[in-house]
Amino acid sequence: MPSGSRKRRAPVEAEDESEEEVQNTQRARRRAPDPAESEDGEEDDAQDAEDADMDGNGNGQDQAVKKFVRLAMACEFGRVPITRTVIREKVLSNSNARAFRRIFEDTQVQLRTKFGMEMVPLPSRDKHLLRDKINAQKTNAKSKSTQSYILTSILPKAYRTPTIMPPSTVESPAAEATYIGLYTVVISLIALNGDVLPDHKLARYLERLNADQMMGSEKTDFVLKKMERQGYIFKTTDNQGDEQVIEWHVGPRGKTEVGNKGIKGLVTEVYGQNAPQDLDKRIHSSLGMEVLTIEEAERATRENNRENQAEEGESEAEPELEPEPEPEPEPEPEPEQRTRRNRRG
Repeated sequence: MPSGSRKRRAPVEAEDESEEEVQNTQRARRRAPDPAESEDGEEDDAQDAEDADMDGNGNGQDQAVKKFVRLAMACEFGRVPITRTVIREKVLSNSNARAFRRIFEDTQVQLRTKFGMEMVPLPSRDKHLLRDKINAQKTNAKSKSTQSYILTSILPKAYRTPTIMPPSTVESPAAEATYIGLYTVVISLIALNGDVLPDHKLARYLERLNADQMMGSEKTDFVLKKMERQGYIFKTTDNQGDEQVIEWHVGPRGKTEVGNKGIKGLVTEVYGQNAPQDLDKRIHSSLGMEVLTIEEAERATRENNRENQAEEGESEAEPELEPEPEPEPEPEPEPEQRTRRNRRG
């Protein structure tokens, strides 16, 4: 009897164990997450965290825009270009690095509406030396995306007066105004000489202008180095045989901040009422077509539009000439008339 009872209990215990294993596996399946669902969940959590960071009060994009505005104002105060490297370090973080375009556009809106300024890209330096041109051809240098910006005023001309826009008080208003006038003159001299001015000619011009007396204790060489460091001008040095040729050119900041429009305004102001009639043509021939595109192109476009409209009006006013009626063909003579004509012939 005891042996039989043991044999009967064995299959029952086996069945109980199998049922427990099935239940355990089912529980494990219920608890184990799907890998695809877990990845989707992680992506959703990351996206929600990024959206919360971007839309949060005092964080995200609003804070980045405020930092960007402060950075732009600080760089402009020191006449330092706003480079993308500095923007990544000071403004963008890991969470909003992808939103650079939105942050940049919102920063432009704040600068335009509250400060009357905007960021404009700086052009690259022109390559004047032969070796620089050859290196550019070897490396197949292509136009890259803008890497640096500066602030410029967008106020209308009526508001660009010394009362509304006084010189900066970095040192003193008088020293700042003198420095602005001097670098505007230097840029104009270089640009009017075909963007290439030898060093000895520039020194002669500055000597005739008494630049040393204008800048007070600062020497002319120090002021030129300051202009070069800030990007208004730059010089190239080329060895031609035993001689060393030093030439000055207009820098990226000089082209953007002063530009051909500022040069034309300076020349016109210097001539005053005694300006010759062909002064605009002389400036245009010295600076190129850019002056024409800034001011005169708009005037020329308006005149062309008026002429086109006048021609269209004349063509509409003139009545259309009706075509002359074609002469009707003579009726063919009857048979009797034909016979008479034949007899006469």
